[in-house]
Amino acid sequence: MKKVKTLLLVLALVLTNVLTANTNPKKDSEPSLVAKEIYALLNNPNFQINKELLASVTFTLNEEN
Repeated sequence: MKKVKTLLLVLALVLTNVLTANTNPKKDSEPSLVAKEIYALLNNPNFQINKELLASVTFTLNEEN
């Protein structure tokens, strides 16, 4: 009897996992708001670039993006 209960519990967990899986992920057709903000900030930079360089950038987001 204990094996039957364990088997039913495992079966229920597997079915729950399979049935709640998202099989149709949402595809974003337009750029996100963050991407638009970054594009706007970097579109017309107000600094001079004299040579090619490598930069490490950290973004911090708040409620106002």
